[in-house]
Amino acid sequence: MTNSRSGRSPLAAPSLERVPAPPAFLSDEEQRRFERLLERTMGLGFKLVVIETPTPRDRRELLDWLAPKFAACGATVKPVDLVQLLGQKIDHSPQSVNVWSALQQAVPPESVADHRAALVLWGVEELMYHGAAGRSDLLQQFNVQRDLFVRDYPCWWLLLIHPASRQQWKTVAPDFCDFVALWVEAPAPAVDGGAERSPISRLDQDRFGTDVFGVDDWPPELRSANMAIRASRLDAALDHITSFRAAASSAGQTERGVAIANLLEGDVRFTRGDTGAALRLWHDHALPTFERLALLREQSLTMNRIADVMVAQGNLPEAQRLFGESLRIRQRLAESDPANAAWQRDLSVSFNKLGELATAQGNLPEAQRLFGESLRIRQRLAESDPAN
Repeated sequence: MTNSRSGRSPLAAPSLERVPAPPAFLSDEEQRRFERLLERTMGLGFKLVVIETPTPRDRRELLDWLAPKFAACGATVKPVDLVQLLGQKIDHSPQSVNVWSALQQAVPPESVADHRAALVLWGVEELMYHGAAGRSDLLQQFNVQRDLFVRDYPCWWLLLIHPASRQQWKTVAPDFCDFVALWVEAPAPAVDGGAERSPISRLDQDRFGTDVFGVDDWPPELRSANMAIRASRLDAALDHITSFRAAASSAGQTERGVAIANLLEGDVRFTRGDTGAALRLWHDHALPTFERLALLREQSLTMNRIADVMVAQGNLPEAQRLFGESLRIRQRLAESDPANAAWQRDLSVSFNKLGELATAQGNLPEAQRLFGESLRIRQRLAESDPAN
């Protein structure tokens, strides 16, 4: 299995010119504990190690740091991204997904028969909160199929999880967790004014996010999810989204609510580095519903999200088309109700986005004009409510 961006294994040995630094979230003592365990037990059968990696960046740094350590032990590394392994199967038939069977196909048991291997798995959280999958079904499989895993993969297991799922692993899969030889917990996030400051990067309100402005008519659970995303409490956000969906399936929630849930889940996936899943949720699920129901504001919010990804991927013509469509929608809304501050603010954001795009294209006069339009709207908003 390879890294989709680089085409190489994420645990490929680093070049001799660069010695990877240990990840910042690992203390010196935890590094020493890990290294001692690796030296003593590699090649001696099944060993389960759990390391909590709060962000995709932490995970990449950890994998980079591990590469030479496994190489020094003569270990063959078997990286397994569970999202890639199981994501499409869950999309089509969640009840038929079997973790043990899928793992056998991806990593043949004979490839670890000499025990000198490290099976590195990640991506459980993305699957736990998948719209079509039961939240704890996958963890239950690790518990129920524990003996099969130990029998077929008598090697090192390195399980990378998000710290927020720690308690769920211990509650839903206690028998599997009983095998843990080392569990490295991530440091607790700092608390500021009652809100967690997770190391997960925040969604920028202008660039990606929907702030609390103008979402008063969203379902309560989804307003709470939106607030949790803004506070970088992504697991809490997914809890709210999951609760809404559970209620929606039994209470016949509106299509609009389901589409907003897809919009917000896309925000979470994007923040966690899964751009492909985010685009599917925004482009294939949320946007068609908003367009069909003529929900203009949500339509423009979704277009901007997709356009931001197009900018990041270098597809500037498509980004400009989407930003332009969004701007036209927001101009219609703003003209229809000049007293609606949320719609005025949305319009200023669209001018900003197009201004940034013009800057990237080297068209500075156009960028100055667009930024000026945005500034004038914000000045009017500030003057209308100086206390805000």
